[in-house]
Amino acid sequence: MNDIIEFNRNNIDLNNSELPYSIFNVEDVIEKYSQWCRLMPRIRPYYAVKANPSLPLLKVLNKLGVGFDCASQHEIETVLELGAKPESIIFANTCKTNASLVYSRDEDIDLMTFDCLEELKKIQIRHPEARLLVRIKVDDTDSKVRLNRKFGCSMTDALNLLSAAKQMGLFVIGVAFHVGSGAQSADAYDLAIARARQVFDMAEALGYKMSVLDIGGGFPGLWSHSLDNNEITFEQMAKVVNTAIDKHFATIDDNGHWYDNLTVMAEPGTYFCETAFTVLTRVLSRREVSDDQNNWPHIMYTLNDGAYGSFKDSIYIRKVYEPIPLLSSDIIAKRQPYNSILWGPTCCSQDCIQDNCPLVEMFIGEWLMFANMGAYSTNFDNIGFNGMPAPVYRIYVSYKAKQVLIKRNVWKPIRSYFYQFGYNQQ
Repeated sequence: MNDIIEFNRNNIDLNNSELPYSIFNVEDVIEKYSQWCRLMPRIRPYYAVKANPSLPLLKVLNKLGVGFDCASQHEIETVLELGAKPESIIFANTCKTNASLVYSRDEDIDLMTFDCLEELKKIQIRHPEARLLVRIKVDDTDSKVRLNRKFGCSMTDALNLLSAAKQMGLFVIGVAFHVGSGAQSADAYDLAIARARQVFDMAEALGYKMSVLDIGGGFPGLWSHSLDNNEITFEQMAKVVNTAIDKHFATIDDNGHWYDNLTVMAEPGTYFCETAFTVLTRVLSRREVSDDQNNWPHIMYTLNDGAYGSFKDSIYIRKVYEPIPLLSSDIIAKRQPYNSILWGPTCCSQDCIQDNCPLVEMFIGEWLMFANMGAYSTNFDNIGFNGMPAPVYRIYVSYKAKQVLIKRNVWKPIRSYFYQFGYNQQ
């Protein structure tokens, strides 16, 4: 974090700019990828583009060898333009437009999910050679964002759909599920993998040769040392996932090998991007407020970014943000803390970043920094609600990250690409 603070001071004109900034730390993504390969080496990650469609992030992930989980034709077009190969893409939206199916067929994107008969009918007409994964419902009770109310089919429907697909001449090759975004129970993966194996058996009884298991996402984006004691860690999830696959998909001789020719994939989004981005906001206005008895003093600050920009989760999941004043320790020590309210810049009364926020007194023109801002937050459109500007992009590449990219022979093309986003050689 100190490196990021120093980078901000050296690369951003904090005295004159009134725009918010989003800082992409390339090393963080590389470290996440290394951790994934170390703890789940048999499972290939397909990054969920919807979590953060930042082009430099996608470029780095592609060069590292990560695949992509795309939910629309636009997302597919984006990753193809960045150099992703068709076989590294899964069209994981169970409800696809007719045009996107035709586009996928033309671009050789053939791996996709389904969870209903109507989707099979669309696929049969427009992409009959597609390789399909039936998405099933699983228990997502302990997740922050539950997905299985909208997506996935029951076990009964799965059998009916497999039978229908067989009659339609379609190729079902595997099973997909998602335990929910921000999963809080590693056991959810064990239960889901056990259920997926049951669907494999159903399909094989119908004559299918199943070969792909997609375990979805839900993996935590924060590093384990940053989590509360009661929160599940990636290490714990990885252990449960590996054990569950070995248990439910082992060969008959039980020698530790997986089910014949089994390919296991996952769709992490938050995992790769949450800690890789830091947002800087400037105080545009301040207002001191008291109650009628004049005994409840606090300060309301209006910042140049808010819930309609980088802080969307203040509305969606009531995320608690922790502002870090970009002030010297000497200045912070001299200032009195107040119970504060942080507002975004729009005219909407719901544009509140943080209520009841303990914060040392800040003044107009000073800056606050927010860490762990990469997942479902940063607004990469040029203009947002009320005409408020999106954050200006900056890219931080540490010496360590640069050496990794040089070793993989991808530093020069990535560096050239970064120049389009205000990258300066550090």
